[in-house]
Amino acid sequence: MNNTNLTPQEQLVLDHSVALWNAAVQLPKEHEDDINELRHHVHAIQNLVGARPTWRALNLKKAPATKLLIPKTSTNDQQQQTSGDA
Repeated sequence: MNNTNLTPQEQLVLDHSVALWNAAVQLPKEHEDDINELRHHVHAIQNLVGARPTWRALNLKKAPATKLLIPKTSTNDQQQQTSGDA
């Protein structure tokens, strides 16, 4: 049972990332940071794929854009801010 809401193709990508990791860690060590860098990039791929169900859910619930209301400052406020900086 798939409780992750991943599509079969997304699950396949994650499975391939695991296979990549398992194969790459068998390579001879060429540089001391190889495994750490590989881990970082594999996790980045997994994070991107794993976030896709959330993006889909948010896109389904997308509300119309709302305006951010920022109060206008009066000319008096601007003069006080300017004189306070001097």
